[in-house]
Amino acid sequence: MNLPYRALLCGSVPLLIVVCACSGSSMPDAQDATPDPPLTPPGSLHSALIGDSLCVAGIPRSGSLVPLAVERLQELGVGLVRTDLTWSLMEPSQGDFDFNPMDERVMPYWNGGIDVLGILDYGNPWATSVEGADDKVPPDDPADFAAYVIAIVGHFDGILDTYEIWNE
Repeated sequence: MNLPYRALLCGSVPLLIVVCACSGSSMPDAQDATPDPPLTPPGSLHSALIGDSLCVAGIPRSGSLVPLAVERLQELGVGLVRTDLTWSLMEPSQGDFDFNPMDERVMPYWNGGIDVLGILDYGNPWATSVEGADDKVPPDDPADFAAYVIAIVGHFDGILDTYEIWNE
């Protein structure tokens, strides 16, 4: 892929103009141009391009807007979204797992043919000795977080195959 195309992909139109104007070489004739290789289909995690999947912030996680969001994302050709699989929502007390909130976040997109990257994130207030802790405090015992991860991965076996641990 040539430099001006990459600049355009980054949304840097002024940079594209500067690169083309300052490159010191003329643009090749159409007959001499080498075409760029074909792009990988949307949602492919095995692409040679950097940034070919879309991180859609604020996708509806439940409620009446989810079907509309799935439809619009399909129309755009989005093949991958990411969503939090928040530990404190899934395991409100130790060993008491409730997968319903996570199913609401994942299944509409997956059923619509959109892959989901699950973010295994945050702490859980019951898993820390920090007084007044919220769900952003890591657990005292990493085995508690591991039990949550094992439960999520087992629950979504055959559905989710890509996870991000914590968030950023």
